[in-house]
Amino acid sequence: MEAWRRVSKLAALSFPTTPVKGRGSVLEALLQLKCRLIIGGEDGVVNVYELPSATSGETFDLKILCRKAVSKSSIECLQILQDSFGSAAVVTGDTMGHLWAFSPYSDLWRLRLTDSKQPKSQNSTQVQCLLTANLQSKHGQTCGYLLATDHSQHLHFIHQGTVVLTLKTPSTITAMCEGKFICPTEIETKDPSGTSNPACETQVALGSSTGAIYIMTNFEIYTEEFAHVQLPITSLETLPPVDGKNGLLCAGHFNALCVFREGKELSRFPTSSWVTSLCLEEEEDGKCRVVIGCDDRTVYAVQIGIS
Repeated sequence: MEAWRRVSKLAALSFPTTPVKGRGSVLEALLQLKCRLIIGGEDGVVNVYELPSATSGETFDLKILCRKAVSKSSIECLQILQDSFGSAAVVTGDTMGHLWAFSPYSDLWRLRLTDSKQPKSQNSTQVQCLLTANLQSKHGQTCGYLLATDHSQHLHFIHQGTVVLTLKTPSTITAMCEGKFICPTEIETKDPSGTSNPACETQVALGSSTGAIYIMTNFEIYTEEFAHVQLPITSLETLPPVDGKNGLLCAGHFNALCVFREGKELSRFPTSSWVTSLCLEEEEDGKCRVVIGCDDRTVYAVQIGIS
């Protein structure tokens, strides 16, 4: 059972990175800093800030390292891509359905989700959320993908800047995370011919605007609801495994952060307003520290004991 313990309220968020060697533009600094903050704004501009070391309650000025205009529309989501060689890139998704990937050295690729849909729609497609995941096929092959969802109830699988598969989702997917949340024997998927296939160990939890959570595996969506919070979901994070299965942190349009395991809510941490951002860090003692950002600008750090 998870036990909550409030640690402190923080004035800054820290994100550790692995130093990257080599030459490049100013943006490369974000990959070499131990603390950085990357923000995509309503003006379509990505700003990269340096975060100095700070104690709880201390105020400071952020130092901007780079500013890059990537869109004429509002940036809705942002994801960091990292390949097997350690090279990193930033991917942004905007309200017009554009995805743009760029590295410290150059622009990598750009696409519009509307162009990948069949039949094609004249209406714009808003990007809802992004996730990088290593997915395994029914033949045991593993490959890295960028998953993107839109407000038209689609889940797009993107590899090297190309949409290779699009699935229809039961509802609009607003949050995703990767893990093993349910025993594969409890999931049955079927290929286009109707043949049943065993589920894979790698699964993706899909949180929706209706409050339902679904599981995607084998490039198919298990349509039976894994869990339901009755209100729109905006954030999902994967907890370390217990008995081989991962737990879920879930937040949305409600004043709490919820913990789920095997589809059941085990506990919740009350917050002062809606949770708008989460950052999870596993500690050496097996516990997890979660930084929670709320709509009223309150930031919590809580510790979860996993057993």
